Amino acid sequence: MGRDIQKQLLLLPLTLSRKNELERLSFQNIKKANTLIEQWFGIKLWAGLSEPDQNFLHKAFQKRHILTHNAGRVDQDYLDKSGDTSFKLYETIRIDSNEVNRLIGLLEACSTNLFEGFESIRPH
Repeated sequence: MGRDIQKQLLLLPLTLSRKNELERLSFQNIKKANTLIEQWFGIKLWAGLSEPDQNFLHKAFQKRHILTHNAGRVDQDYLDKSGDTSFKLYETIRIDSNEVNRLIGLLEACSTNLFEGFESIRPH
C-alpha cells in the first residue's frame, strides 16, 4: 500500500529534487519514511502512536530485513540500526505471536494514517 500511495504522490506537482527523493524513499525504513512524508506532505504515519510503539515498529521493520535477507541471523547492521540489545551478533531472531499481533495493529494504524493523509491532499 505504501508503494501504491508513493506512486500517487509522485503525480503531485513536485520539484525535481523532491521527486527524486520520493522515488528513492523506502517504507522499509519506516522511521525515515515517517519523517519525510510528514515534512513533505504533512502526512503523519505515526499519528496516535506512543514512543514505545514507534520504537517497536522500527525494530520490527529491522527484524523483517534480517528475516528476509539474512535467514534470521543478526548482523552488525541490524544491531546498529535497531538499537536492539536483546540479541547478540549472529544469533537467530525469533518472533513470538504477541509481537506479530502487536505489529498487525500498528501497521493497521499506520496504513490508516497514510491513506487518510493522502486522501486529505489528493486532488479531487
